[in-house]
Amino acid sequence: MGVCSYCLMWQRDECFGWDQAKACAKISGPDDPKYLTRKAELMERDASQLRREAREIEFRAGVEVGHKRRAAERLDAERAALLAKIAGAA
Repeated sequence: MGVCSYCLMWQRDECFGWDQAKACAKISGPDDPKYLTRKAELMERDASQLRREAREIEFRAGVEVGHKRRAAERLDAERAALLAKIAGAA
């Protein structure tokens, strides 16, 4: 199921040309105002979905960056403790 490239409606099967799109959704061709309006609405929906996905990726990446920085700081602290222990033993 998906969006038909002719009538731009969600349906199981694709229209087989503009004649079928005219019968299905009363769209006469690629310059039909109804077709262009639906196309603009689909573009708006797709752009919104992409922005939402980008926000989710940015959030997950920020969390991952935070984890890695904290792990690096922990290793730096452990390293400094080891070096201090080595310096004290010498």
